[in-house]
Amino acid sequence: MIKTTLSLCLLLGLSFNTYSELQRPTESGFSGDVLIGAVYLNNASLMSAGKKNQVLSSFSDSADSDQRILPGLLGNAYYTFDSLVDQLYVGVSRTKVTEGQLSPEIGYRKLLEGRSSFTLAYIPSLIRTNTYSDPFVLNNERDETEQSLSAVRAKWHSMVNTGISVELAYGELDIDKEQSGAYLDLSQTQADLLNRRARYGYASVEMLVPLAKGIFLSPSIYGIDRAAEGDAYSYQAAGIELGIFAVVGRHRYSANVRAANYSYDVVNPVFDKQRDERKISAFIGYFYQNPFGWENTTFTIIGNYHDMQGNIDFYETNSSTLATGLNWSF
Repeated sequence: MIKTTLSLCLLLGLSFNTYSELQRPTESGFSGDVLIGAVYLNNASLMSAGKKNQVLSSFSDSADSDQRILPGLLGNAYYTFDSLVDQLYVGVSRTKVTEGQLSPEIGYRKLLEGRSSFTLAYIPSLIRTNTYSDPFVLNNERDETEQSLSAVRAKWHSMVNTGISVELAYGELDIDKEQSGAYLDLSQTQADLLNRRARYGYASVEMLVPLAKGIFLSPSIYGIDRAAEGDAYSYQAAGIELGIFAVVGRHRYSANVRAANYSYDVVNPVFDKQRDERKISAFIGYFYQNPFGWENTTFTIIGNYHDMQGNIDFYETNSSTLATGLNWSF
């Protein structure tokens, strides 16, 4: 539960990091922020371990929603060198390698001319989430196991001040106890197709377009290549995203929508189908600086919604998150 709580509360840091990419430090030394918040989570998935859905009567069962409210404390730290263009940081990032999963990252940022910058970061496998060692067990409680992701990413933000950004990333997913298909009467060749351990490659191109004073539009395209040890979990994905960011006085607004299609490599031996899925997600956030006259603070409220639909009902998921918190910068 502690690990799940931490990973969910990292969500509160997302838009602060997104906005910080637009800011340039004015002095050297240490800086950072501390955020105290709470998260409401509603998740329905037969693949995610939780209080619900531990026992299945059939593979056509509908996922029950697992709901919880979690507290959280989050901190980010930055060190800016005397040059004011070299910066080290430890923070959180929405690493798109995992399609939205948030993880702590350690990085170096080089601030170039204007708003251009280059970032190189490492995302260690500190945040571990729960799944099932064999998701295909019926009429018995499924055993839980942990999965973790490590990754590296590089981003050239606003290349030569054109407003065009390019990001590349590579990640590896590990599952402690992978036993997918052990419950079923599968051949070893079929069971091997279900191994979820994988390597990810990610690439995106994004453009920042000013619409009016304090209002920016951000369209992007991205692709993901997942090479799993089991070919039934290998896929190629292509997606588009449209975001908007606005600043009005002490108010900041952020929103985006995403749509992607996932095409899997081979037939899944459990369902005798080759998976094909579509994912739609949306994010909206509101940020209010210096509430009640408190200097260096920002009140935040954000919401997320994700929906994955495909030709195999067993893998369909949907989740929604509502988070709020107060951030203090120093």
